[in-house]
Amino acid sequence: DKVYALEIDLNQLYENKRLRAKIGYTTKDMNRRIAGFRFSGNLKNQEHLVKKIFVSKSILAKSIERIATEIAIVRGYERVNDKNLGLGYTEWFYVSGEQIKSCILQAYRIVNKQIKRGNKNGKKKRPKTT
Repeated sequence: DKVYALEIDLNQLYENKRLRAKIGYTTKDMNRRIAGFRFSGNLKNQEHLVKKIFVSKSILAKSIERIATEIAIVRGYERVNDKNLGLGYTEWFYVSGEQIKSCILQAYRIVNKQIKRGNKNGKKKRPKTT
């Protein structure tokens, strides 16, 4: 499984467009995943504009993606919500790919901290009595 950060710069097509970046998770090859977005409207067949900023393989990719999305929301990043961005359009934000990468890396830190603690809800484990 992979968690990724993508970026699309629509200034190559139109003037005064804001940079957009996406958080995502996939089990597929990245190029196939990008081709599978199925952009529509004024973005039809523009998948070639999508740049891969960060791709990381991890068995925890799905969880990392969910936490990274929450981090982006907490940071106040504005969602694009443009259905022309195809499948997964709700995961696009008006930020740079580097900012999304930062969310993913922070999510990794959170997960690794929880793994080191040995549990998810922060409670100390009681020693087993035999």
